[in-house]
Amino acid sequence: MPEGLTCPRCHGATTVIDSRGTVLGDLPTIRRRRRCASCDHRFTTYELQDAVIAAVEQRLEAIDTLRTMAQRPVTLKPQPPRLHLAHGQEGT
Repeated sequence: MPEGLTCPRCHGATTVIDSRGTVLGDLPTIRRRRRCASCDHRFTTYELQDAVIAAVEQRLEAIDTLRTMAQRPVTLKPQPPRLHLAHGQEGT
């Protein structure tokens, strides 16, 4: 999450009051309890660790590349007609 995350209620500045590593699904995440300095609202954010984000982004880029390649029309250059000769004949 970006620094300076704002409160969902009043959009005031927040501070982190608790932070710990956890697993959400099968992804390692960071669970943070936050408190708004203006309205005292408390809420929880779950943040993916940077290494997980980088790996997911690389995988998504690879998938996007494959999708783009699959959507490109295939253009073939016309080939000159081939002359098929029977065995023993010469082409003229």
